[in-house]
Amino acid sequence: MEVPSLQPDKTETIEAVAHPHGLPPLFAGRYEVGNLIADGGMGSVFRVFDRQLHQKIALKTIKAELGA
Repeated sequence: MEVPSLQPDKTETIEAVAHPHGLPPLFAGRYEVGNLIADGGMGSVFRVFDRQLHQKIALKTIKAELGA
């Protein structure tokens, strides 16, 4: 059985389509977006299911105006 690498492949900036939380239901072709966990001054944290690792994880997004 092949063990998946825990190292991220790369960081990617994408344009999100309209969604209640500002993310598409499937983010970056890998993460199934679930509930919003927290929302703060710099960004938001979502509960997601990682299709490559086959497990639930947290995904933090940064507000666009802070990413520039």
